[in-house]
Amino acid sequence: MQIPLGWWTDLEVARRSGGQVLLHGEAFVVRTPDNPGYYWGNYVLVPGEWAADTSRRFFAEQFPEAGHVAIGLLGAAQPAEWAPWPVEANDVLGLGRPPEAVAVDGYTVRALRGQDWRQAWRNEVQGQSQDYGDFAWRRIESRQRLVERGDGLFVGAFVGDELAADLGIVLCGSVARYQSVFTHPEHRGRGLASWLLSRAGTWAGQRGAQRWVIIAEPDSDARRLYGRLGFSLVETAYQVERVPTG
Repeated sequence: MQIPLGWWTDLEVARRSGGQVLLHGEAFVVRTPDNPGYYWGNYVLVPGEWAADTSRRFFAEQFPEAGHVAIGLLGAAQPAEWAPWPVEANDVLGLGRPPEAVAVDGYTVRALRGQDWRQAWRNEVQGQSQDYGDFAWRRIESRQRLVERGDGLFVGAFVGDELAADLGIVLCGSVARYQSVFTHPEHRGRGLASWLLSRAGTWAGQRGAQRWVIIAEPDSDARRLYGRLGFSLVETAYQVERVPTG
């Protein structure tokens, strides 16, 4: 089965993060048993030609207790068929070398370790709900295990001991997939994300990566940044998500 690059790297990241990836006929089921609040760790990936009702029914059969719906589409979607649920489109971007960027004065870059992980968690969950905080911490724990196995790197930019920006990269064979690019609002616009993308990308290249992949929303600031670094559009990935309300 030919799987689009974006979804293929998603499946590989899930496997390397301790998730379960199961093939059911033409569809995949991804589970993260120790983090049920992780919507895109507990989802189905179905052929794009499946009817919306068939896809929704398949998700409900696989996750009968879930309060959310998360369905990835292997191919183009028919938005009208999914109405009133919106179909989200993301740009899958690729590059054949590590991105290049200069260091930023006043900051240091190093791999996350020890209490850095808790700082990364605090930056992410600021202003979010307790449920989100629980999900995010469980995901942090899975990332720590991934790093310990040598499957990836999470790196941060610091002012002294303060974490200003961070991101991750996961080795999927010869493909390196970036994860969770985040810069604290007080430190944005200084080139930290570019610097971290370069450092993490170089690390992956030293370990055999030959292609670098990142996902971005179309027409977003992040998409424009990645374009300036040389990333180009490979494909568009479609998904449908419905989160619990109340």
